[in-house]
Amino acid sequence: MGIVGGSSNNTIGGTTHASANTIAFNQGIGVSVSDSGVGNRVLSNSIFLNSNLGIDLNRDGVTANDFGEGKTFLGKKVVTTDGRANASFAFKPARKVGVGKAITATATGPNNNTSELSAAKKVVEA
Repeated sequence: MGIVGGSSNNTIGGTTHASANTIAFNQGIGVSVSDSGVGNRVLSNSIFLNSNLGIDLNRDGVTANDFGEGKTFLGKKVVTTDGRANASFAFKPARKVGVGKAITATATGPNNNTSELSAAKKVVEA
């Protein structure tokens, strides 16, 4: 699945469970967002078991802060970042995630641009 050609203001998925997509088993990237488009959101989807990144922006492959996928949407949290787009926060999902399981996240900014999926982090407390 992809957004190409500088296309802007697209949404893959949505803000409700009914609008989510299953994006899995691709021989490559799950969702590719390339070129210079803006306002492209990837929301609430189940993205897993793709042979490459779950979400890849600009088709640049794995970078230092990514390479996760997200099979089960756990919820969302609004956070405020500092001037360098950094924030520290805790997140408690509505459904329990077992200790040792991995979770990932995306960020969608005020201009509706969604990030790649973060590197996976292990749950340390249930």
